[in-house]
Amino acid sequence: MDASHWPEGRAPSIVEGVLVTLLSIMLVLQLLDYPVTDDPDPDGYVTYANHLTATGTLLPDSRRLPGYPAFLSLVSKLSSRPLARNVYWVQLGLYVVAVLAAWLVIRRLFGPLTALILLGIVAAPCYFSRMSVVMLPDVPYTILWLPIFVLIGWWVVVDDPPGGWTTLIPLGVGLFALQAIRPTTMPLALLFVPALILAIWFARGDESAYGIRFRWGRGPALWRVAGLFGVVIIVAVVSDLLLDTGARAYNVDVLAYRVSIFLPPATNTPADERIEAAKGHFREVEGEPIEQARFLTYRTFVFYDELKREDVLAVWQGRLLARPFLYVGSILDNLRLTHYLIARRLVPFFLDLGHMSLFVEYFPRDDGSPAAALFRRTGLLVMEQQPFPANYPVAVEAAWALLRLATVWGLAGLGVWQLGRRMPELTIAMTILGALFVLTTAATNTADVRYVLPFVPLVYLAEAIGLAWLVEAMVARSRQAGEG
Repeated sequence: MDASHWPEGRAPSIVEGVLVTLLSIMLVLQLLDYPVTDDPDPDGYVTYANHLTATGTLLPDSRRLPGYPAFLSLVSKLSSRPLARNVYWVQLGLYVVAVLAAWLVIRRLFGPLTALILLGIVAAPCYFSRMSVVMLPDVPYTILWLPIFVLIGWWVVVDDPPGGWTTLIPLGVGLFALQAIRPTTMPLALLFVPALILAIWFARGDESAYGIRFRWGRGPALWRVAGLFGVVIIVAVVSDLLLDTGARAYNVDVLAYRVSIFLPPATNTPADERIEAAKGHFREVEGEPIEQARFLTYRTFVFYDELKREDVLAVWQGRLLARPFLYVGSILDNLRLTHYLIARRLVPFFLDLGHMSLFVEYFPRDDGSPAAALFRRTGLLVMEQQPFPANYPVAVEAAWALLRLATVWGLAGLGVWQLGRRMPELTIAMTILGALFVLTTAATNTADVRYVLPFVPLVYLAEAIGLAWLVEAMVARSRQAGEG
């Protein structure tokens, strides 16, 4: 992983420069191959942007925050071309700059080989690169989120952080900017607090051991975590007062809908009866129980019209209090059924984007087929692209699915292991944060790769580090065999 493992001299530098140039060209060509967003108003952001441009005020009762609409409003002024085309070119440029900046940073920290592999992952067909030119805030948000959260973690765990406590001011401003784009910022920041505490606790020794006070003891770092928590609370309150016109209420409603859908009634009120009648109508329309479908991902069922908000808000707390363990089971089921949908988008170098839906993915219906049975048991999605030959065995597709899982998490696991040896606290904290956030999304909504997109570059980095370690280990063994 160190730069010293890369051969020194003019020839290796020229080879590296040629590879970087070729991979950069491949990245640009990949992005140019993707179309401009054809949805005139994806997720309502264009409507919000038009309102900002026309009135200069926040859109009332919006489930979106104003950060990305403000970005769209600025981009719309660049030229008279359609907004989607302007956004395409601006986000393409931002992404290429961000990738090259990341390559420079990774090269300095982990050496040329790891940096080249990471650049190759994003230059090959790559889900993250595909999303970068879509008129949605997902990738621009990630480009901002990653350095801000890494800096927060570094400030907490480093000895004698530069700027001392005053560094919390720019970090707080960064959190505020992130919250203006996506409401998941505050949950992520709050979850980062216990993640950092656990990382400090596990990675650092007791400062009173052997009767001396270690410079790297737990105390100062834990005090910085406490300061961070205070800043997070302040940012949450201020952003809620200044930016939010309905996003927080919408996300609370999503949790209420999830509980009402996945749990049976605890009482026999008229609201319960109407909700259960709507569930019965779903079975008639969709051909399966609503509990077996992916939450909020329905083919024709308009759940906001069928399940009235006032009914849902009236019953969800009673249902959750009556059957908390059943709800925990629904969370585990969601993780089991979505883990492969996420992992298959993280396969390095061999990702087949053409056979994957970019946004909406349905659970296959439980029709009794071997493929459906395998999915319900394991979450592995096979035989998706029909037609297959009649004699094509499900076991072959299942083996490919298992190979994808082993590739993603095997390489990522190796990378986390290597990274943890150099940056233990930060590695543990980010790993715990990712796990907690996936669990939170499964508990309050549904686990989805778009929700966890900020962690995707970190998975790519871990894969690159793992692959680089394998290459270096094989080269070292070959040298030893040759010398022997």
